[in-house]
Amino acid sequence: MTLIASIDGPSRRVYLHADTVGASVHPIDIYKEMRTLRRTDETLRGYDLFMKSSGNESKGSGKFTERYVTLLGGTRVVPFDTSSELTITGTIITDEGTEGIACFDRTSLSPTTVVDINYFPPQVEVIEVSSGSGLSVGQDKKLSEVHGQVGRQIYVDTSSGANGNGYQQSPFNSLSDAVTEAESLGVSSLVVLDDITLTKNLKNFSITGVGLPTIDLNGQDLKGTKFYQCGLEGLFSNPIIAEECLLLNNSYLNGFFQKCAMLGNSFCIDGSKVVMEECISAIAGLGRPSISAVVSGTCELSIRGQKGGLDVRDCNQATDEITVEMLPGSVSLATSCTGGSIVVRGIGILTYTTLGSSLTDEIVHPLNALDLSSIAAAVWDYAKTSATVIGSMGEFVGNKLLTVQKYLGLK
Repeated sequence: MTLIASIDGPSRRVYLHADTVGASVHPIDIYKEMRTLRRTDETLRGYDLFMKSSGNESKGSGKFTERYVTLLGGTRVVPFDTSSELTITGTIITDEGTEGIACFDRTSLSPTTVVDINYFPPQVEVIEVSSGSGLSVGQDKKLSEVHGQVGRQIYVDTSSGANGNGYQQSPFNSLSDAVTEAESLGVSSLVVLDDITLTKNLKNFSITGVGLPTIDLNGQDLKGTKFYQCGLEGLFSNPIIAEECLLLNNSYLNGFFQKCAMLGNSFCIDGSKVVMEECISAIAGLGRPSISAVVSGTCELSIRGQKGGLDVRDCNQATDEITVEMLPGSVSLATSCTGGSIVVRGIGILTYTTLGSSLTDEIVHPLNALDLSSIAAAVWDYAKTSATVIGSMGEFVGNKLLTVQKYLGLK
């Protein structure tokens, strides 16, 4: 029996099929059919989840609640437009605190249509009975504790021809389906197997790449989301965490970036606080990556343990604060740095032509100051000049040798 005729995404209305006329329907079956439609209809995946299923919550002493459906974000179910009776045999509620008949919308039905809704939620609870061949309460508790430590991950592979169930052996081929499944299960960990463009906000998720897939962040709100071993590009809002990721050309920065490799131009987001720890240049030869402070906004950029070359640009606001610590490296400050404060420290080379920003140079042993030929000439100055240059290394060495000769002569 088909339960759903169609779903209107903008109005968040789920229209029941003619097969439901005079039938008894369990809300869980409506939920399952909704999930199937979202997987097969790409237009529906652009909307937030319409409903979720819950249940099997422990009530203690081996008792559990029955399964039920919650309508989300103003979603309502619309009966088929013909006079009939509709019997609901399971529990259905809304996230607004209503239950039963209040979950249905009959306002759009024809004026002459009368649909009576009989709501019979089960007055039952699930009771777990331990038999001789089953687990004891203590064994069940221990097994639950062990299982609770195993984090479920949802797998997504956009190159897969078939849409799976989210397990490693059968990944989803749609990010929207993967997120929907994760939200319904309370899972926050996604594993991405191929390049992908984010199409919805992902807050406090963990996204792990396999094979360094490229992820276009696509302007989404990613507050608290952690990326691991992915290629990142595109704009986003709110701070993220990125570990061992590739910062691709035209990537944006806001949050904490650890052991990432820079492959092009990166831009701080307006109002961002950026910390980069042990990041490197991944550009071979004479090229180097760049980080641009906000052209017409402000940022705080703290680069710790930078290795390789780096261009810093657009530090041009009085409130801009930039620190670059090299280990070792080479940093160039562009002429677009006309305001704010810049601190450069560590071991490396600092270059700039004109600079309007306030610069604090704390470089220790700058590499370009070590002229080995001059050091060699000074060491061997005595042999060349016979210690005739006053104040030279040769004079110093010569005087010491004369002192030694005089001492030996006395012996």
